[in-house]
Parts: sequence; structure tokens; C-alpha cells
Amino acid sequence: MIEKVCKNSSVFKLLEKHEIGFHSSSHSVKPRIFEYADLPNYDDAMRVSLRRETSKIDPFSGKIVGSGGILYLRECFPEKNIESFRAPFDYFLPPHLEALKKLRFKFIFSGDLCEEPVFYKGLTFYPRALFIDGVASKILQINYLSNFWVDSFLEGAYRRVMVSALHPCQLVFNNSGEKLLKFHFKNPMYPFYLKQKGSWKT
Repeated sequence: MIEKVCKNSSVFKLLEKHEIGFHSSSHSVKPRIFEYADLPNYDDAMRVSLRRETSKIDPFSGKIVGSGGILYLRECFPEKNIESFRAPFDYFLPPHLEALKKLRFKFIFSGDLCEEPVFYKGLTFYPRALFIDGVASKILQINYLSNFWVDSFLEGAYRRVMVSALHPCQLVFNNSGEKLLKFHFKNPMYPFYLKQKGSWKT
């Protein structure tokens, strides 16, 4: 995705105007963070995390196919201090956090650890993001569906710092019906499933 964006000059110029964070090298691709970093040896888990987040990952096999990840993103935007990280589905493990520190990340938007920003061991952890996507996106991401409207109201009412999030699919599809038809009511974040069904196009 990073490579495709950086080859599109118009998108590239638009992104240059914004603060940029990193959303992991392998979104929803197995092995996921809590799988590849779940090793008996802490240092080994940290080294694996370092390698995965600095590599290009094949979205269908989950295998490393070259250098990429945060290294490529920083190469594309050398003037930016890319120091924010959010893991897909808020996954995280301690050795993975250690790897992020070695990669010069300072701000973590993963997990549901606090109601206000907390600084711990060189990292600032932010509250869980409130998704402002449409209803269709909530259906496609069933893990965010539970009590969404109640949570949004209550959390927005008492939090001094609120993080909001919008999924990129909202910038691609014009309406909810188009999203549902495009992916045949299946989760678009699982390309390996779509490829098996013959629906995935690259």
C-alpha cells in the first residue's frame, strides 16, 4: 500500500501536508502481532517484531518478501518525524512495544489501556480510538460493533482527550450499499479469503 501511494504523485503531495503515523506492515495478515511475537524468549520476540515491521509482507502468504514497512515510509517522507503507531485491531505485546521503541516510535494508539494519555518507559499510550465510520463499516468490523453508539456518547462526554478514527474504505466507496456489494458481505480486510473466492483484484 505504501509503495502504491508513493507512486501516485497527487496522493503523495496531499499526504505531505499531514502528520503521518504507521499502521503496521501486515494489516490483518497472518501471522498477526500476537502470533509472531508469542515466543518463549523475549529477545527473540523483539527481533522478530523488528524484522516484520521493517519488511514488505506478502498479503496472501504473510511471508516477508523484502525490505519495507516503516523504513520505506520514512524514506518516502524524509522530512517527517513518523513517531506514531497503531496496530491493526489494537493488537500488542510487550516485546513488540520494545521493538517499536527501537524503531523510534514515541506514541502508541493500540490497546484499551487508559482513559487519558499515559507515559510509560519512553512511550505515550493514548486512549482507544472511537471509530466515526458509517454503519456498514461497523458491520464489516464486527469487533467494533458492540455498544458502539453508547460507548461513543459516554466516552466522548467524560474524556478530556478523545481519539477518533476513520477507516480508509470510507474514502474509496461512496455509500454503504456499494461497500457491501463489492465485498459480497465479507470482510474486505481478509484478502486471503477474497483471493480464494476469486474476488480479489490487484
